[in-house]
Amino acid sequence: MKNATKVVHAFFVFLLITGIASGCAGGDRSSKGTVIVVVAESSPFAENEANPHSLYAGAKLAADQINELGGVNGYTVEVVAYEDQNDAELAKQNAQTITQSDAIAVIGHSSSETIRAAAPLYEEAGITAISAAPVTKETFNDLTNYFNVTYTSEQQGAYLANYTFREQQQNNAMIVHTDEASSVALAKKFENTFRGL
Repeated sequence: MKNATKVVHAFFVFLLITGIASGCAGGDRSSKGTVIVVVAESSPFAENEANPHSLYAGAKLAADQINELGGVNGYTVEVVAYEDQNDAELAKQNAQTITQSDAIAVIGHSSSETIRAAAPLYEEAGITAISAAPVTKETFNDLTNYFNVTYTSEQQGAYLANYTFREQQQNNAMIVHTDEASSVALAKKFENTFRGL
């Protein structure tokens, strides 16, 4: 599962890096032949190494592979990680630092709350951001520079309800969730779908 997660993340990161870097390399946000892409997430590190389940691990793998092939339009790709511990205030502080850096794009954050806290700063700085974490569909409603490349919490809830009822043949389910927006949306969609089945 670890390798599958890395491959999926690496694929999304490859698309992001090649697409954005091709358009931005050589512009104001690149320096000395290096394109900087930031990964901002809850926990990119584990015991002083990349957390193997993190977006950072996938992004670093993609960047290493891209650099081995000569980079993007002659630019090497550097991936810089920021940890926000799923805390909106820390995500906002990180976003302030990121917007003062040479980063051309951000991959992350890990929750609706952290995305909403950081997004206005990225938009003001003209930095494109992409989310690869399942968050609520409302998270991106008014964001022009933030894009979601994965399923939503609502889609995940509907899928899990169908799987539980149809594949596992369960007529009862207990829902346990946190008060994060993504978790609440998933639980609500699961409950509504499961009751409908």
